[in-house]
Amino acid sequence: MEPTAAAGVAALGIFMLIPIGLGVLFAVFWLISIIDVTKNDFTNPSNKTMWLALLLLVAPIGTILYQVIGKNQKVKPEATMKQTKDDTDGKWM
Repeated sequence: MEPTAAAGVAALGIFMLIPIGLGVLFAVFWLISIIDVTKNDFTNPSNKTMWLALLLLVAPIGTILYQVIGKNQKVKPEATMKQTKDDTDGKWM
């Protein structure tokens, strides 16, 4: 039985789904990284500018580096319902 042209096109279509899917997945991570940088503060204010430039100019490398290194440079949010030790009346801050 001979392979038909339609079977070849179908096989090509299936194999094209993998790179397209990876591209969409990368684009989602890239957008999440850009939103994360813009919404958060960093320990050094110039880091925000550096990460944005890296994400916009060198997207693949910048996204990977931000996910590995940059997330640790963000300012940690403090608890808003924190009680201090010297608070004698028991009220929350």
